Amino acid sequence: MFLQVHILENLSYKVLLGRLFDMFTGTTNRTRTDGSSELTLTDPNTKVVVTIPTYRRGCGPEELQKQQYQSF
Repeated sequence: MFLQVHILENLSYKVLLGRLFDMFTGTTNRTRTDGSSELTLTDPNTKVVVTIPTYRRGCGPEELQKQQYQSF
């Protein structure tokens, strides 16, 4: 999928996806009780489906990995 993007510095988010993106990709969102969620996107041209994990603010995959090791 081709996207037109703008790159800005010092924002409070890493990626911001709007309604048009959701409309064209048929985005579905599954939210879990731990604060994470999964976005399922469908490429409108090829119909390829991909699921992308998201994480609660300030707690990306690297931070979650550190917490797992510290808990032992």
